[in-house]
Amino acid sequence: MTPRRWSQVGRSFPILTALSIATAARVEGQVRVEIAPSAGAYLPNSDVINVGPACSAGIPGINFACGKPTTVVAQETAPLLGGRVTFRTRGRIGADVSLGYAASRLTSGTFVSSGALLDTTGPVIAGSFRVLYDLAASSSRTAFFVAAGVGFLVHETDYSASLNGYPVAMQGRTDWGPVLGLGARMGLTRTLALRGDLEQYFYTRGPSADIAHLRGDFVVSLGLSMTVAP
Repeated sequence: MTPRRWSQVGRSFPILTALSIATAARVEGQVRVEIAPSAGAYLPNSDVINVGPACSAGIPGINFACGKPTTVVAQETAPLLGGRVTFRTRGRIGADVSLGYAASRLTSGTFVSSGALLDTTGPVIAGSFRVLYDLAASSSRTAFFVAAGVGFLVHETDYSASLNGYPVAMQGRTDWGPVLGLGARMGLTRTLALRGDLEQYFYTRGPSADIAHLRGDFVVSLGLSMTVAP
């Protein structure tokens, strides 16, 4: 990962953590802090780019709106490792901040280009700041919750190709957008709990602004939550 990408993540994470603490503290006063290392999967919900026959409704050689695509660049499903810091209150409101890394790959069909990337690494970093709402009292041994907030996905790899002489290229970048989630937490001891989360990250992306479209990638994770304060 390039220093520029790490710099973007490094600036984002402290800001999101501070927002989480401030949100939880403002709502209910005393805050309980939980740390949960986790493992799961990054599940992309759409192809990175579709390339097909010329289409009168769009740019020649690029097909998002009509016909069946003949070539795609796909972001593969991949294992994800990460962690989550949660700030809970005495009531049902809380907040959390998360960060995860997936060693994904980019795969595609055959481009008419000697410089095409047909199969290459395409790591993804996912992070979020969310406000949580417990559907049952926080003192319950087993609890379900919903969450909403803002998240980011860092797509690291640049790639380019051409079809019939028309260039297709996208640069790795950080995409921000809303994130929605739901989860469950089952207490094991007074300070340990098993926690599962399902999140969907929404963002807009495409090879150019006029043909970018909304995407919604999923992240699923399971972790052991440990109460560290108070």
